[in-house]
Amino acid sequence: NMLSTIRPQISHKLLLGSGMHCRFFAAVTGAAVKELRVKTGAPMLDCKKALTENDGNIEEAITWLRQRGVAVAGKKAGRSAKQGLVAIQLDGPSKGLIVEVNSETDFVAKNERFQRLTKAISDNWLQLSANNTNATVEDLKASSLNFDDGEGNQFSASTEEVVKQMVGIIGENLQVRRCDSLEEPNGIITSYIHNQYCVSALVIKASVCRTT
Repeated sequence: NMLSTIRPQISHKLLLGSGMHCRFFAAVTGAAVKELRVKTGAPMLDCKKALTENDGNIEEAITWLRQRGVAVAGKKAGRSAKQGLVAIQLDGPSKGLIVEVNSETDFVAKNERFQRLTKAISDNWLQLSANNTNATVEDLKASSLNFDDGEGNQFSASTEEVVKQMVGIIGENLQVRRCDSLEEPNGIITSYIHNQYCVSALVIKASVCRTT
């Protein structure tokens, strides 16, 4: 029997008499799906599909999710993303920087991978604004970002492209919404954080006025 010689863990294509192709997918175990979800944070169904498309290979499934993210990001771009995190950096006593990165749900905002991404983008904004005081959110999106998601996955592209790749892994619309900085040479900048970094602000705590 021709079919009985095929090992089930390997994907095969058989040429049928009609010219059609029949593909046999590797069996995907629940343990493999769970492992991929832990590594990527992607939804269960996406993890199962990624493994199915890549014959159960975890590393290839991760790459597949990244590539899919760039395509999926465009489709999800119109979806409302009103949750997320606000990251604050204080650069000395008189300057502060703030970045808002949005997700669709607060569940994702609590995800460690998303929190690491927000921190990496905030670090990028700190460096960018130091070199260009007139930098905008579009400059931030275009800037290069090297990102380690904490699960052994490395990303190196523009900030916007890394975010798009993470859309495919996390499974939600993600957006770098806005960024800004506040500087007061004669004052002290401090931060106000509310509701687990969902609402944050930079505040001029004190200002010194000198007269002669």
